[in-house]
Amino acid sequence: GTELLTQGRPNERIIFQLQGDAVATRAYPERREELVAKLASPTVYGEISFFRPTTCLATVRTTSPTWFL
Repeated sequence: GTELLTQGRPNERIIFQLQGDAVATRAYPERREELVAKLASPTVYGEISFFRPTTCLATVRTTSPTWFL
C-alpha cells in the first residue's frame, strides 16, 4: 500500500521496479477511481512526469512487497 507516485503532484524520480507488484489508479472529481494499469516487475515508470514540467497523471501504490530503485 505504499504510495510511490501521487496524482496531481510533481515527480522527482524515475522508478525502476525490480521485484513486486503495484497498481496505477486515477481519481476523478466525482470520487470515482479507475484502475489504469497493473505494474508487474520488472518495469519502469514515472519518466513522463520526471522529464516534463507536469504533475503525475495517476497514483501508483504497491500491492505486494516491492523492491525498487
